[in-house]
Amino acid sequence: MDPPDSGKTASRGLTEGLPEDILFLGFTHAPLAALGPGIRVGVWTKGCGLRCPGCLAPELQAAAPEDAVGAAALARWALEAAAGCGASGLTVSGGEPFYRPEAMRAFLEKVREGGLRDILVYSGWRVQGLLEAWPWIPVLVSALVDGPFEESRPTESPWKGSEGQGLTVFDPGLEGLYARWRDSGERPLQLVPFPGGLRILGIPRIGAYDRIP
Repeated sequence: MDPPDSGKTASRGLTEGLPEDILFLGFTHAPLAALGPGIRVGVWTKGCGLRCPGCLAPELQAAAPEDAVGAAALARWALEAAAGCGASGLTVSGGEPFYRPEAMRAFLEKVREGGLRDILVYSGWRVQGLLEAWPWIPVLVSALVDGPFEESRPTESPWKGSEGQGLTVFDPGLEGLYARWRDSGERPLQLVPFPGGLRILGIPRIGAYDRIP
């Protein structure tokens, strides 16, 4: 599955006239002990047109004007949060992180400029299409989990939601770290307070709930 042309994943009515460095933010959390090796900070964006049946985060599919945040401000939060909790990496999920590709690029550039170099991104699009559309991805993204969530294809792999999703490591210096994470067999889940109850951070097995009411 290839991504649409750059910038066309978002609703025209919602994004018309919007500065390129504006993202739509679902929520953030630090420290994050799931979705990547080691202790991390997590950013979940809003906006996704895939509408995968059984999506683990359907509340992040639709973006709204009140979800808008500047890439620089979000990068400041990520860097301050990482310093505060001793995190060594950043995980970006969603929604679809490349819903606003140029804003995501600006965000990742500023995070890297601030010294946070281990960046893992979860995308519903396939890696080949992503690289064709946005060739800057391997420069700014350390590792990518790609492919749509498929409810009919359960998996025992702890780092992905369903079979058919893949892991590509772009940073040669992190290949060993990500290989150990991929092959560990551990499925850490983290409970955090959330309006209306608790949210589970991580990837529950198909059939489990991502939030506890």
